[in-house]
Amino acid sequence: MYTVFRRDIVDTTAQWVVVLSGGATGDTQYTYEIPTLMDSTADHECITSFKVVASMNEGSFHSQVETGYSIDNIAPEVPTGMEVLAMDNSIFLSWDISEAEDFQYFQLERSSIAAGSDTVVIVELIENIYEDFNIHPGSEYSYKLAAYDYAGNRSEFTESVSAILLSIDPLSLIPEVFALHQNYPNPFNPTTSISYNLPANEFVSINVFDLMVREVKTLVNKNQVAGFRSVQWNATNNLGNLYQLECISIQSKQESLDRQGRWYCLSSFYFKIIITFN
Repeated sequence: MYTVFRRDIVDTTAQWVVVLSGGATGDTQYTYEIPTLMDSTADHECITSFKVVASMNEGSFHSQVETGYSIDNIAPEVPTGMEVLAMDNSIFLSWDISEAEDFQYFQLERSSIAAGSDTVVIVELIENIYEDFNIHPGSEYSYKLAAYDYAGNRSEFTESVSAILLSIDPLSLIPEVFALHQNYPNPFNPTTSISYNLPANEFVSINVFDLMVREVKTLVNKNQVAGFRSVQWNATNNLGNLYQLECISIQSKQESLDRQGRWYCLSSFYFKIIITFN
């Protein structure tokens, strides 16, 4: 009988662990498919050691130790079901949910020719919908989508879909009241977008604090014109896991004085959004 051993860490101690056994049938060569401990990546090399033990009437004979590694270089499937719809003052996109076990996020790429120059906008999402408010009437926008897995593999992009807003009512671009929307996507890892409505030109300050009320990131700190606004936060350097953002409280403009604070809790972080009214 042949037994394949793999060098594993068991209770913090390296030990030889049986992973597969097979009978000796008199063949000159045997092939076994044995899993490694984990895949190696560009950031982490994982070398796994193996040996084979032959159990015979004369005793047990150990082979030399051999090492190897595996990599996950299989790209995800191309996203399907991409659809685009021009709304009154936005472009709405949707596609099928990924059912892959190692799916991490979608990458949506928007391209357009505005003001005589090519522009490309990239958005990372885990949801299967996206509404684009940052558009100009009369400009054509093309969108294509790819999927990433946790090993960093990217699928091919979908075929591009296009939409154009022929006309927009200027009054529809100005919200009637201030509103701070739930971040999207939620939960997220590592990026999310925070959308808010400004009914008038205001100074906007959006900061991220930890639980000790120490500021860790300033997202916005400037005057902004009235309209539908959004800001994206990439928390890669702040946390290494999946996090959830929940609304704690929302105040209306009428309930505020000349400064308005809004707090959101994110497992280990808070968002504080302050609008200064002139």
